[in-house]
Amino acid sequence: MTTFAGIDPGALGAIALYAPADGALTIFDMPVFEILTGKKKRKRIDIYALARFFDLHASSIALVAIEDVHAMPGQGVTSMFSFGRALGVAEMAVAAHQVPIEYIAARKWKGAFGLDDDKEKSRLVATRLLPRHADQWAVVRGVRDKERAAGRAEAALLAMFAHRIAQERKIV
Repeated sequence: MTTFAGIDPGALGAIALYAPADGALTIFDMPVFEILTGKKKRKRIDIYALARFFDLHASSIALVAIEDVHAMPGQGVTSMFSFGRALGVAEMAVAAHQVPIEYIAARKWKGAFGLDDDKEKSRLVATRLLPRHADQWAVVRGVRDKERAAGRAEAALLAMFAHRIAQERKIV
């Protein structure tokens, strides 16, 4: 079955696989582990787990949409470096499996869904469009869980956007 993937990069991001033929949607949290740097714990993408994910799923993916992210004013150097590293790891995992990538500016894909920077709205739109899957981005605990839930919803919307692109270009 042909699927489309959406990747919301970052340690609290996610990967969504969307199969439009039957409306199936599967979301995977970005695989991470923690390292101790000085006295701080930092999350890093588990590159081996991400590679195994694509080993299992790449053959069914027609197109991957990755949010085209960039540095934002006011963000710390360390956090931006970590975020850029996570993006690069995701890109390499996809490229190593020869899956086509489409980089989508946030304003473009969010605009297509009537969204802005409010991540809560992303969860609401994903729930409206994919109601049977809303439990996959439900908020259970605190702030970190809310961020992870938003990442899952945005990955799902990116996967749907990848499908739109493929239809427009007659890829499938």
